Amino acid sequence: MFKYKIPKGTQMTPKLIESLIESHKNEKNRVVQLFEYYENHNSILNRKMRDSDKPNNKLPHSYAAYITNLATGYFVGEPITYTVEADEQAQKFYDELQSINKYNDEPKHNATLAKYASIAGYSFELLYTDTNKKTRYKAIRPYEVIYIVDSTLEEAPLYAIRYYNLKDFITGKDKLHIEVYSQTNISYYIKEDEKEDLQVERDPVVHNFNDVPVSIYENNEEGIGDFEKVIHLINSYDQAQSDTANDFEYFTDAYLAFYGTEGPVDSNDNEDVDMKENRMLIFQENGSKAEWLIKNINDTATENYKNRLDRDIHKFSMVPPMTDENFAGNVSGEAMKYKLLGLETLTGFKEQSFRMGLARRNELIANTLSFKNQVINKNLPTYDYTVIEPVFTRNVPKNNKELVEMFNNLSQDVSHETRLTLLSDIVPDPKVEMEKIKKEEGKKIQKGVPYPEKEGDIDGQE
Repeated sequence: MFKYKIPKGTQMTPKLIESLIESHKNEKNRVVQLFEYYENHNSILNRKMRDSDKPNNKLPHSYAAYITNLATGYFVGEPITYTVEADEQAQKFYDELQSINKYNDEPKHNATLAKYASIAGYSFELLYTDTNKKTRYKAIRPYEVIYIVDSTLEEAPLYAIRYYNLKDFITGKDKLHIEVYSQTNISYYIKEDEKEDLQVERDPVVHNFNDVPVSIYENNEEGIGDFEKVIHLINSYDQAQSDTANDFEYFTDAYLAFYGTEGPVDSNDNEDVDMKENRMLIFQENGSKAEWLIKNINDTATENYKNRLDRDIHKFSMVPPMTDENFAGNVSGEAMKYKLLGLETLTGFKEQSFRMGLARRNELIANTLSFKNQVINKNLPTYDYTVIEPVFTRNVPKNNKELVEMFNNLSQDVSHETRLTLLSDIVPDPKVEMEKIKKEEGKKIQKGVPYPEKEGDIDGQE
């Protein structure tokens, strides 16, 4: 559960905060484990053998990072752009918003939000005002936030609790720090000991966002990470590869069996019978011979099993293996679309949820900008965040020849600005390009205007 519902009007008390943190433990453990898989700390690393002398190779495979990085890169590898309504007030808000986005390095920030959502199933963004009185936003690790909404169908945000441990390097103990964000202010608590109650750390601070300044970005409606459904397949693949490595080690350390002989002796004619150290077995029976005792391995079945696991991981995560020969450079754009259909479907769900997160970010920014304007002049109108619309572009190799042909074929039916969006690699901002075209056309017209001739002149000259 990544959203907690309480009745509207419920007051946040220390007792309720502690109860919510306790209830959040299972979800936190789930998300922490997913982040561990992203960092390639898979469960195979915890495997133990009953016999400590047996080979115990532990080979984790970073499928989790591969799936998340590829899905995130495809989704927001190309920076998100925005369109705005043709209105003076809307353009003013757009300019201020772009200034804030630039100050916060928005493309990198969006990539972090998308990555966290891909790992955990959702991510959180905290908006705040820095020491320079500028609007900032920051991606918060999902396991550090409890998101609380009302119990109505609207599920309007009521509170967000951020809690994290900081080590006191003087005492050597961890202290639990808690920040509670309401629709009007931020409250701060601290807990120095597990047995103690929460203590107020400092006075509440008003944030001026006119709503809970935390936005949620859902990966999907269920809040499931991109590789979460294939974790068991990843575990099986890790185990299969580790066992294969163990089999090779067994082969390298195979025992040499002697039949019908007393076995080799050392320089003092003493029988060498240390079985484990010397990897030898001696059977004193009739018929002298020596042979290696090795385990017969069905290589074909083993490799088929691992290949099937690999295919299933990519199939059910909907993220294709890009090393596949089907993704060669000579594949047409239309053929590439079919090969990326699964990933495109996955990304479609991401985009729908991400739009809602961006809309809430823009709403909170509009709220705080409107508040600042009202302080300066109460007659200034407030900003409307709905005039801004995000535009997502998939990060795929483009066949520029096909795009130019499409650009020319649409010349009679589509506006020039719309057609320019097809050439995003060449024209990153169609509006700016249209302005450049107008200026160039204006210069050509000016250059072609003849000077007026004076009466009695020839070609305008005396």
